[in-house]
Amino acid sequence: MDAVADIAEKAGAALIFVRHWRKASGSAMHKGAGLVDIGATAGSVVMFARDKDDPGLHYMGHTTARASEEGPTLKFRLQGDPVSELIWEGTSDLTPDDLAGMDREKSALDEAKEFLKEHLRDGPKLQVDVETAAEANCHAKRTLRRAKDDLGVIAFKETGVASGHWWWKLPG
Repeated sequence: MDAVADIAEKAGAALIFVRHWRKASGSAMHKGAGLVDIGATAGSVVMFARDKDDPGLHYMGHTTARASEEGPTLKFRLQGDPVSELIWEGTSDLTPDDLAGMDREKSALDEAKEFLKEHLRDGPKLQVDVETAAEANCHAKRTLRRAKDDLGVIAFKETGVASGHWWWKLPG
C-alpha cells in the first residue's frame, strides 16, 4: 500500500477503494474484505450500512479519520427509479461498530438451518428431494448436513419396502 500511497501523493490524487464486508463479525475497522493495509493507510475510511427495520434508510459512518476529525454517522435515503435523489435525514447516534453488527449477514449454516426448518415444517420429506431443493437454493451438501445435525433432524429409512428410501423430519 505504501507504493500506491506514494503514487497518489505524487499525482496529487485522492484514491477511493471499495471493499465488501466479510461475513465474519468484528469491528467496523476490520469488517472490510481484503488487505487491512487499506484501512491503515487511508486518511479516511467510511462505511455504509442499511437499516434492518427500514431497508430504505441507509447510514454512512467513519471507521477511520486520520486526515481529519471523525464526522458523525449520517442517515440518508435514495429515492427515484432509477435512483435520482439522495435525501439526507440528519445524524445518528449509531457508531461504526453498531453499523457493522447491524448489517451482519447470516452464515451459510444459519441459512441452511432456516431452509431445513421451512422445507420440513409440514412433515417428513424424502432425503433426495430435500438435498435437490437445497442445491437449487445454493446450499452446499456439507453445510446442509451440518445444519441437519445441529437441528437434530431425524433420518429414517422407509420400512417394508425393498431398497426403501431415506426420509428426513424435524424432531418433535
